[in-house]
Amino acid sequence: MRRKWRPIVLSLCITLLFAGHSAGLLSLPGFSQLEAQLYDARVRYSASNAPDDRIVILDIDEKSLAEIGRWPWNRIRMAELIDLLFDQYGIAVLGFDIVWAASIFSLAQWR
Repeated sequence: MRRKWRPIVLSLCITLLFAGHSAGLLSLPGFSQLEAQLYDARVRYSASNAPDDRIVILDIDEKSLAEIGRWPWNRIRMAELIDLLFDQYGIAVLGFDIVWAASIFSLAQWR
């Protein structure tokens, strides 16, 4: 009877160790690095090498500023640009690479 309990107790102890580590209650040396390496391998295995055209980063560059005018642009222009990207180009996610701080000084223009 005693031999049947040993694997159960050992399994329970290991499970509690991992649960405690996951909850941040205790730190297992080297386990965090192993966990990070396994995560990286899983992402590399499951990710495709081709970029996803549905994900777009909007970057206002010098050419755009010269063509359209200085920043900040008004809401209507930004709304038209966003509608164009979603409706005509069929994007799913839009990120902005813009310093929005410049618009703080001209809030009257945005209202």
